[in-house]
Amino acid sequence: MTKKPFDPEAAAPVSHALIGIARDLELRMLTRLQAERGHVGLRPSLGPLLSLVWLEARPLGELAEGLGVSKQACSQLAGLALKAGFLVRRSSTRGARGQLVELSQRGRELVEDAIRIIREAETDYAGRVGPARLQQLAESVAQLYRSLEVQPRVDGLRAAPLVPPLGGLPQLAIELQRRLIDATTRLGHRGLKPSQALVLPLVESGGSRVRDLSRRHHVSRQSISLTGLELESLGYLRREPDAADRRGTVLYRTPRGDRLLADAASAARTLDRELAAVLGKAQLEALRETSNRLFTALRKSDDPDASPRNARSRLRVVAPEPASAASESDLEGLASRLRLRLGERAAARLAALLVAQPRGASNAGSERRKARRRA
Repeated sequence: MTKKPFDPEAAAPVSHALIGIARDLELRMLTRLQAERGHVGLRPSLGPLLSLVWLEARPLGELAEGLGVSKQACSQLAGLALKAGFLVRRSSTRGARGQLVELSQRGRELVEDAIRIIREAETDYAGRVGPARLQQLAESVAQLYRSLEVQPRVDGLRAAPLVPPLGGLPQLAIELQRRLIDATTRLGHRGLKPSQALVLPLVESGGSRVRDLSRRHHVSRQSISLTGLELESLGYLRREPDAADRRGTVLYRTPRGDRLLADAASAARTLDRELAAVLGKAQLEALRETSNRLFTALRKSDDPDASPRNARSRLRVVAPEPASAASESDLEGLASRLRLRLGERAAARLAALLVAQPRGASNAGSERRKARRRA
């Protein structure tokens, strides 16, 4: 029997497997850091910030540049980390403007615990694909991290021996997702978010129940439902009541949703070619084979229908992180979706409830306004 030549256009995209492995790694860290290590108040968005002050204190301006975000966004992140007790402020001794921020004792314990968990995950991964293959995967991840200029950059001789081989994978995955979303945006699919890009491919052509998606992919029903509403408002999904469950919902892809998946697949193939330009074709195909083998093994072991109880508890749901600040356009979009979903009368009632103060709560804002008028 003649062996068919390898066709990179028909192969599974490298980006998909890398994003899936990164998600597994993040879930391991978040669940264990909170449940086993007691790091309450941890948010995924704090990881890149904390990594930049891991070895030394830095001013906020330098942190913003290292993260590739505005000073205002960096200040908001730092405020969350300070409030959670992971950072502290101290005066600068090197002439930098303003104060520096550095890890608190609690923050140092958090980083040390995270590194330990990543190394334990790497040991697990090596058991699934072999140490040599994992080393090749880690070297390719590090090369892509540098070449694609992923933020943040943790440089320096002191950091090199301490950073786990796959420590940069979560941030690399974010960069790959950003590039894929930018590519689909140029094809006419505007307003997409990474969470939506992860959920839509899970919906089967004949429809999928929200409860099944939640159970199989370790995401809460609430998260699936909210993302489904967003995708419905964008025209990619339609929702119908579940005939087998009075409280359930079935999600169906629309023709526009099918077009998005086709365009996303095309964008992933284009991204593969960009990655091949960095790694070379041979190294990219080795990365493809190893990453897909590892991702497939992780999916099988984490299937609640086939896996033991410990796998399910390890990947239990992490609550979605609330936004630190919503823009006017974000609020207008949410309002439009709620009006569409609830109807004008019910939406007006919801607005009244949101504005109303809870019973027994102090109306501090009203008191401040009265005091200003008296003054």
